[in-house]
Amino acid sequence: MTLFNNLMDDMKEALTLSHRYKGLFLPALIANLIMVVLGFIMIFVVIFFVMGAIMSFTASQANWTYLISIAVITILLILLFSLVFMALDLGINSIVIGSVNGEKPSTQLFFKGIRTFFLKVLMTKIGLFFLYTIGFILLLIPYILYLVTVGVLTGGYGILFITCLLQAFLGSWTLLLMENDDHPISGFTSIGINIKFGKNYFWLLILVFFIQLQLTAYLPGLFGLLGATLATLFISYVVSTVFKIVVLLTYRRYKENLALK
Repeated sequence: MTLFNNLMDDMKEALTLSHRYKGLFLPALIANLIMVVLGFIMIFVVIFFVMGAIMSFTASQANWTYLISIAVITILLILLFSLVFMALDLGINSIVIGSVNGEKPSTQLFFKGIRTFFLKVLMTKIGLFFLYTIGFILLLIPYILYLVTVGVLTGGYGILFITCLLQAFLGSWTLLLMENDDHPISGFTSIGINIKFGKNYFWLLILVFFIQLQLTAYLPGLFGLLGATLATLFISYVVSTVFKIVVLLTYRRYKENLALK
């Protein structure tokens, strides 16, 4: 019961900080605008790809150079925007940590997090990509069986549980990496701390991410169909920012129990 009461205190503190520092949510607006721009760019890329494919296959000889060029451009755009959103997340983490420390959100604080941790996080994510790929191949069949049994029988809550599980064990490592800036650690050490955090406070973090995912899923619907379409990413980032504060406060509360030996 003590853990739950502490969590309620941390959530209350997160809401208080969110009300005090409205600038916490400016990156959410930026993310929404970036997504709109990305959407328009991808629409044009798809249109050109489809038109080129039709013209190519109706011609006497397929224009593979054109098709390959469009495919390469699409991949590069996806990589570019992935890096942009990664940088955005680092900036959000930086102002979240700053806000909890009593600092007012600012562009300096935002870009400090990006400058300091971009390369370290990028290198770690590249390493994680290969591990994820191997894990995906090894666990593909068990995961499919889980989806068609537990996932279907529970009305989707089995899938939601897996999402919360992944978030509990791997969803906060960049935040924890930046939080430990006073004693710099590697990206994979931070992942180890996140895994231990998830293991030691499993149901607490499952509850945190369950509430976050439910709010992210249902809040946009309050704004109607058009509002939900335009505001989904914004609301997602707002909710995510508030719960980053919750996770950070919870981590600080139990930090002494999470040191890797």
